[in-house]
Amino acid sequence: MTFKIEYYGSAVILWSKAGEPEIIRDYNPKVYVSSEGDLEDVEEMISEEEVSSTSIVSRKTGWRNREEDVLKVELRDLNQIKKLSRRIRRETEPGKVRLYNVDFSPQFRYCLENNLVPEHENLRTLELNISRKKVENEQIDKLMVNGCVYRESEYENLERLKTYLEEKNPDILIVNTSELVPLIHKKSREKGLNDFHLGRAAGYRQLSGGSNFESYGTTRYSPPRYDVPGRAIVNRSNSFFLEKTGMQGILDLVKRSCKPVQEAAWASIGNILTAIQVRHAKINNVLVPWKPWRHEMFKELSVLHRSDRGGFIFSPYTGIHKEVYECDFSSLYPNIICTKNISPETVRCECHDTEDVPELGYSICEKKGYLKDVLEPIINDREDIKEQIRNCNDEEEKKKLEAKSDALKWILVSCFGYQGYNNAKFGRIECHEAINAFAREIMMRTKKVFERNGWRIIHGIIDSIWIKAADGEKTVGLEETCQQITNEIGIKLEIEAEYDWIAFCPRKENVGGALNKYFGKRKNGDYKYRGVEIRRRNVPEFIKESQKAMIKCLDRTRKPEHICHLLKKRLRYLKTNRVDPKKLVIKRRMSKNTDEYLKNLKSVSAAKRADKLFSVDFMKGETISYIVTDGKKKGIGGVSNYGLEETKKYDHDFYGKKLLEACETVVSPLGWDMEDIKNFISDKREVDLRFFESG
Repeated sequence: MTFKIEYYGSAVILWSKAGEPEIIRDYNPKVYVSSEGDLEDVEEMISEEEVSSTSIVSRKTGWRNREEDVLKVELRDLNQIKKLSRRIRRETEPGKVRLYNVDFSPQFRYCLENNLVPEHENLRTLELNISRKKVENEQIDKLMVNGCVYRESEYENLERLKTYLEEKNPDILIVNTSELVPLIHKKSREKGLNDFHLGRAAGYRQLSGGSNFESYGTTRYSPPRYDVPGRAIVNRSNSFFLEKTGMQGILDLVKRSCKPVQEAAWASIGNILTAIQVRHAKINNVLVPWKPWRHEMFKELSVLHRSDRGGFIFSPYTGIHKEVYECDFSSLYPNIICTKNISPETVRCECHDTEDVPELGYSICEKKGYLKDVLEPIINDREDIKEQIRNCNDEEEKKKLEAKSDALKWILVSCFGYQGYNNAKFGRIECHEAINAFAREIMMRTKKVFERNGWRIIHGIIDSIWIKAADGEKTVGLEETCQQITNEIGIKLEIEAEYDWIAFCPRKENVGGALNKYFGKRKNGDYKYRGVEIRRRNVPEFIKESQKAMIKCLDRTRKPEHICHLLKKRLRYLKTNRVDPKKLVIKRRMSKNTDEYLKNLKSVSAAKRADKLFSVDFMKGETISYIVTDGKKKGIGGVSNYGLEETKKYDHDFYGKKLLEACETVVSPLGWDMEDIKNFISDKREVDLRFFESG
């Protein structure tokens, strides 16, 4: 069964787990054209050199449209698709001619047009890791293969890797950097190992170069992508799903999206969701527009004002609360889509004039929408998987199930926001607005039921609610209350966690509580952290460990003074050089190229130092790791590049300030701020030894 698809000119090579390629020489990719005029006029524009054949066929150009005549164009190879499509758009009257099924990724296109579900079970993997420094210096005298480190000469390492590949015959190569592919091939030629290949045949290809892109306001770097014959390459540094769900999650998405494993691994959440939608469209004979053209419908100013809002948030009551429960709606937004039948072709449809959406008055068609068809199987499958997890005693099997559940969770999380994305193939802003309107109404109705049953909401955000028994009120059992809400809303409300205590932090500069900054201790003894230093990628490990110790101290004592005594001890560790510099590494993502920064940030200094001393150039979007050795120095002299050089020196004051900030987060629910902390630690009073036990 095919798991990998490769293109060479007009030929397609299908690879199976057995390692034997099947060559297809007569594959012709297809695009479709609709026109308000005569299709023959469009057909005359196309030369025989560009295409294999043209014909008139019946297809739907929208979910509610009837089948109509469109021009099917079969091209000679993939390279002609964009070229011909752009020419047709350029040479025809704007808006009169529309193109479909144009911008599919190559492997997905073949699977879609040939009704092929790629192999997604029992694929063998091999993981290769190498340090950035070795790549930059073009050295492979230290290479990690499936967790085993090869430390011999480059020739011997290559020989061992060759033997491993021959014996294990993996289908998937997981690499920590894509540059490992050209480096290994270059080194094998230099060492005279001409019969060594990472793939199942000779050579490799570069599919794309490195590039920068914006994602939710963050600049990221997409490294070059490479391909080897007969094996899928999964780049750990460029795979969201590998990081979040592991290979098991990716393979489950292969089955659902029909994207082969190599494409599924580097795809974004929206890309996978779109593939699932496109596959559903194909089954229903619906064509996929090249450029979405659905405009936003007219709205009165008052409606526009009400529609431009997100989900409902109950501002948190700051401080420490005992005996708290966290309740979550199960897949709230996807379930709103399904229970309310929200879909681009159902919201404000032409056949209804009812006011179905609260606040906004939009109508929703009674005919089942395509989005419900797409999401319901995913929601139901995730519920089944979660039930299997609850009943599973095999840890290995449980991990696989959790990976599948996580993969589906990310698809469900994105389906709501994707409706408002301007490049979504089947998105529509009115769907996005309607979902939010229903979500706000649900939260308000939920609040009324809780309060009627003697419960008080102390925080709520989007689909999660934290509650405790109201003072002096007789409460109805929580499970019974949740069941009442489930019955009334039509979406399951579950008890997610029970806390001994939970602390909601105040905002630093504004009045009120921080919406997503809290920590607490569950009844099972586990701690939960959100928005605090422990959860931040750019905070050093020593600061995280210290904050965990402070939270444990708060758990035992509830006294800010005790926490500050622990802070003093940790500060002494810093000042007496007893902290391993590895635990002080700061990681930051470069939002610009080094020469584009106007401010002399520490991360920029580290990047400049790496370039000057080690000829390592950090690109926009890449993550740099460094240790601050002198916070007062500006320029490359005040930092050290972790991974490229060794240092035992660090700036005590710089990291001491970070430690103070972490402590402020912990004591802020107790009413203390930075000034209180500094006043306390400057006191010279004697301290009882028991205050140091948590350190």
